[in-house]
Amino acid sequence: MTFSSDVTKQKALTAVGMSGGVDSSVAALLLHQQGYELMGFTLKLTCDIFVGGSYLEESSCCTADDLIVARGNCSLLGIEHRVINFSARFKNEIVEPFADEYLKGRTPNPCIECNRRIKWSALTDYLAIEGVNAIATGHYARVNFNKISGRYELLRGKDRNKDQSYVLWGLSQENLAHTLFPLGELTKAEVRELAASRQMRNAHHPESQDICFVPDNNYRNFLRDYRREKIESIGEGVFTDIDGRILGRHSGYWQFTIGQRRGLRLAMGKPVYVKNIIPEENKVVVAEKEQLHEAAFVVSDTNWISVEPPEKAFDAEVKVRYRHNGVACRINPLPNGKLIVNFTDAPDTTTPGQSAVFYDGEKVLGGGIIDKTVFENK
Repeated sequence: MTFSSDVTKQKALTAVGMSGGVDSSVAALLLHQQGYELMGFTLKLTCDIFVGGSYLEESSCCTADDLIVARGNCSLLGIEHRVINFSARFKNEIVEPFADEYLKGRTPNPCIECNRRIKWSALTDYLAIEGVNAIATGHYARVNFNKISGRYELLRGKDRNKDQSYVLWGLSQENLAHTLFPLGELTKAEVRELAASRQMRNAHHPESQDICFVPDNNYRNFLRDYRREKIESIGEGVFTDIDGRILGRHSGYWQFTIGQRRGLRLAMGKPVYVKNIIPEENKVVVAEKEQLHEAAFVVSDTNWISVEPPEKAFDAEVKVRYRHNGVACRINPLPNGKLIVNFTDAPDTTTPGQSAVFYDGEKVLGGGIIDKTVFENK
């Protein structure tokens, strides 16, 4: 593993995030084998969120079973386990903005915001009081210290199918200086083998793909309950084509996302997709697939990791969603700190609210939030 900070040399007291999943359990196992002084912790994030008639104590994270597994695996390794309740801060800094963004017609990624605002911000402040010097997680990513540039670099995980560097673009130099990713050089299959070899009960547990506070992965139901009064006030709207012709009616723009095809209930005789959402008019614009592509897009709220903030245009690779393969682009810095990003090989599709993450080979250069798109077709 390519860690170069003092954290690795000193085997300093390290807090390992224990979600109850196999990845975090094996991360703790590997550090324990390397002689680190460890403390396991599980974050309680969703227990104060009231949705659907009950508190989300059994969402897709921090369930009773998760806690039992996390405690059990910490006991197996002979390390302390704690539960840290950040539910109030999580509600204010993650859940509320998530709902706000959807009501603005955007598609947020709360996991990215949780990483930088909760797991590597609030948590770091909390653990510093306890004398903890580093945080370790089960993310599939790597950290490297570049002696020439004097910067910590965030690298892709070895297992490209599991690489999670995309969701970590918000981490700072200070964060990376005190972060360990023990699984960065491993594949998922190797992680499961290690867990099975130590008879961890979660060795073959399926992975959760849900947003932790949307346990059925249905954001519409979540918004309907969480912002009931606002949702009920929106009422019916219209579908239009890119020329403004009305094609049909819908029961509220908030039920749709950019790029959506299923569930539109439009008898067009051909597939159409959501191209744009205009909340102030309760309007959803649809188009054929070839009309979705954009030549460029604007990025705001940027964070540069492995390089200094750029002052002039340069070429890179960009991923505009988690499962995106990445494409060539040209990045043009603006005086206000925003970026205009042009696709250089072929137009692609983007979604406002999602993240654009820039790469140079294995290295994450930085990232930001997709603010708006510059359509190739009107």
